[in-house]
Amino acid sequence: MSQYRCFYFVVLSIVISALPFLVMGQYAGYKAVQDPDAFRVSFGLAAAKVQSVESDFVQEKVLLALTERITSRGKFWFKREGKVRRDYNTPLAYRMIINGNKIYLNDGLKESKINVRSNKLFEQVNLLMIDCMQGTILENKEFDVRAFENATSYLIELKPLAGSLKEIFETILLTINKETASPQVIRLNEPSGDNSVITLINKVVNGGLSDEIFAY
Repeated sequence: MSQYRCFYFVVLSIVISALPFLVMGQYAGYKAVQDPDAFRVSFGLAAAKVQSVESDFVQEKVLLALTERITSRGKFWFKREGKVRRDYNTPLAYRMIINGNKIYLNDGLKESKINVRSNKLFEQVNLLMIDCMQGTILENKEFDVRAFENATSYLIELKPLAGSLKEIFETILLTINKETASPQVIRLNEPSGDNSVITLINKVVNGGLSDEIFAY
């Protein structure tokens, strides 16, 4: 498996609700957060209460060269601190587990174990995932961050400032449910115009998860 493909599976472990459209630097149905400093504090406090997430997911990949969307489905789990599992069930079986600084990948034919500290790109991705799930993404210095809101959700726009992330992604759009303070949808926009979207459905927040789910 190439590092690029592996990178994608890790980034797609971060999760998202509405898929907005960009209009003159803003997003339809959203307005800019009026007090960014107050928002950082309140968002961080609310997100800190999210101890675990269990959900089904639908992932759609859009390639400009193709007229159809590539749709995948599976199961997602998150638990503090830094534990994520993602099982793709259709159209192909694939498992990805992040536990601390270790990443485990299994496509049914081959297993891979990666120490994120041995690779700068994986280290950045691991930090990005943790920041998004634990509510500290607004403090990540790797991105230019803008925040928007409507009555039910926040929209956080992440624009990579430099390095490998900037080469791969134009922007990352993260939609956060205001009631649960947890991600619902993520959209990854590439410089080529291709994009990927993951939507969490049937989500259970703070339902309690065993550490055995993240063992390998």
